Parts: sequence; C-alpha cells; structure tokens
Amino acid sequence: MVEEIEEVEILDPYGFIYITTNMVNGKKYIGQCRFNRINNWENYLGSGVYFKKAVKKYGKENFYKSIVAIAYTKEELDKLEIEFIINHNAVESDDYYNLVGGGNTTIGFHWSEEGRKKLRVKKTEETKRRMSESKKIGYKNGNLPKIRKVICITTEEIFDSITYGAEKYNIETSGIIRCCKNERKSAGSHPITKEKLKWVYYDEYNSKSYTSSTINFCKIICLTTGEIFNSIKEAEKTFNIFKGGILKCCKNKIHSAGIHPDTKEKLVWMYHNEYILKTKDEINNIIINKNIDNRYKQVICLNTKEVFNSALEASKKYNIDNSAIIKCCKGKLKSAGKNTINNNKMVWMYYEDYIK
Repeated sequence: MVEEIEEVEILDPYGFIYITTNMVNGKKYIGQCRFNRINNWENYLGSGVYFKKAVKKYGKENFYKSIVAIAYTKEELDKLEIEFIINHNAVESDDYYNLVGGGNTTIGFHWSEEGRKKLRVKKTEETKRRMSESKKIGYKNGNLPKIRKVICITTEEIFDSITYGAEKYNIETSGIIRCCKNERKSAGSHPITKEKLKWVYYDEYNSKSYTSSTINFCKIICLTTGEIFNSIKEAEKTFNIFKGGILKCCKNKIHSAGIHPDTKEKLVWMYHNEYILKTKDEINNIIINKNIDNRYKQVICLNTKEVFNSALEASKKYNIDNSAIIKCCKGKLKSAGKNTINNNKMVWMYYEDYIK
C-alpha cells in the first residue's frame, strides 16, 4: 500500500507545470500556467497551436489536466517546463502535441542535440521535490483544488493521486480517470496475478456512493466461513445466491444472505476493507447478532413494563403485528398497537437494550 502523505500548504506559488491528456487517443501536451491567470487557471488546458486544433476536434470534455510540478518564480517555471519537455522528448515524440521546446521559446524553435544531452539527465533533487510536492498537495492555499485520492479496489491500495496509481502499474492516467467515471470497467492489469485493475475515487468509495457496476468488483468476506472473494459476483457463483442479497448484507440492510449448503448456517457478509479495521471480538459480536432472529429476542412494553420472550409472544397477547413491534424496537416506529384497557399507544424496546 502506498504510504500516506500529509497535506502541505503552498505559500505564494507562482505557477505550475501540467500535462493535459487526450482521453480519446492518449496523446499529451506539456505546458506551464500561472496561478493568477486572468482567464481561470483551473479550466486552462493548454495553448499550443497543434493542441488547440485537437481540443476543437475532440471537445474539451475529452481532455484531462494533471498538475505535475509547482514553481515559485517565472524563471523556475520556465526551467521546469523546458526540463519536462526534454525529459519526455515531447517535441519529437508523436505521443505529444508540443511543437516547441518550452520556456517561452519562439514558435518553431527546436533544441539542438547538444542542448538535449545536457538536459536529458536525471531530474535534479529540486525538480523531484517539486514533482513530489505537486502530487501530495492538499491545496489549502486560497481556492486551489484538492487532488482526489483513488483506490484500486482489486488490490485495496489507496493512492494520493491518480498519477501515483498510474506510475505504480505503468498505465495511463486517462484510463484510471475513465474507470473512476464508470466509462470503462478497468484500467491495467496486475503484473503478477494478471487481474484487471478496478479503480474508484476514494471519497466515493469511502462514502459508498459508487455505482452498482463498481460494487460488483469490491472485495468481500463471508464472516460465517472466513472466505474472501474478489467480487460479489464471485461469491454469488460460489453459493448460488442473488448478489442483491449479499450487497444488502454488506450495507447492513439485512442480517444475512444465503445458507451454507453443508452446515445450513446463515451466511453473513461484509466489505473486506471494513473487516480489516475491526477486532476479532467485534467480528464475533457481529456474527452473533446477525444470526439472532429478531422475532425471538426478548421485548419489553415500556407502558406496562411487561417482558415477553419474543415479539411474537407479545403480538399474540395484544393482537398486534409482530413486525410492527420489531420496527418499534428498532426505532423505525414510535409505537405499535394500543392498550385494550386505556387505549394508550404502546411503546416497545428490546429487553437487552432496556437493561443496558
């Protein structure tokens, strides 16, 4: 797992180096931009002649800009742009839209081979620091945007930016972006297991707001058997259970989903990323509680202080639907039924909750 990096505050930055990627064909453009740009630096994609024609052809919505380095002076920004363009061989490469060498050079200017040799060296420590800083920026300064974390749900690795994930698995950032936007199912393959890599923005994954198509590829665990599955679909096939039931169980909407074919035990499910954060005792309590049928838990009527061995027993005495009593115990209903003597609404609670 990628090491967590603390957010840092950028004080008076001058500008940044960016790489804009065409998500249709993967072609890129390297450029520089000032943070105080009048025409909104956040939406700025690039200004090269060849690049502008591409934007017009494919549409702005098909381009993604990634900030790769921060500079604090104009001189530093020019130097960084030149270095990035040289190190990526952007002018000569067909994979880039760049036509000139950067650093505010004139149109048509190309670096000599001697000049390239001088600059085509390992990045200086300062440049490495700038690049690293740009990837881990929390952007607390003014209205600078926050780079979104992503999670590879195939491996459960969390990355502080799309760039980090792309670098580790040697894949295009545009592929991860498309995957996070549900425009494609995966981006890249694991070098060892050869599994397809599924990606989600971490804030969406953490809030469980990701779509059902993505959920199908989340790693889950059957608490009853201890088996770990790479996807809900895999668990569905193994136990011949409808995936909707497994999903509801993982979201705590139902207690279990399916019955073990041999032991006849109820199968309790959980997202694996939640499971690894819990202690053994917490897991055991979850299994115990989810295997208890609420219809047979002791309940108490708060009006009369009568204790019943089950909601079913209470429902028979007062001629109330036992499911209404259970809903009242869960706080979903304020009351269930009326007392036949004084006609007061009856309030119920699980006895174990009452004595706590």
